[in-house]
Amino acid sequence: MEFLYILLPSRGSRFDAKISAAKTDISSFSIALQVFQVDCGRYPTTAEGLDALIKRPSTIPEGAKWHAYLAADKVPKDPWGRPYFYG
Repeated sequence: MEFLYILLPSRGSRFDAKISAAKTDISSFSIALQVFQVDCGRYPTTAEGLDALIKRPSTIPEGAKWHAYLAADKVPKDPWGRPYFYG
């Protein structure tokens, strides 16, 4: 009796690590968006996007309680190198 073994790449730790990293990013965005909403009285518009968490939107007055909500100079890409979608 002959057996045929097929070796398939496992989803393994690298894939799982990317999923975990994406979940962490999304959780950070969620918290930052909630704090933005408390401070500014609204969520960022679709046009402002996640950039509103890093750079003050022109629609938020200088005296408002806005501050940078993410510790980054730009919105990170997902672990696969694609931009996150906010809308």
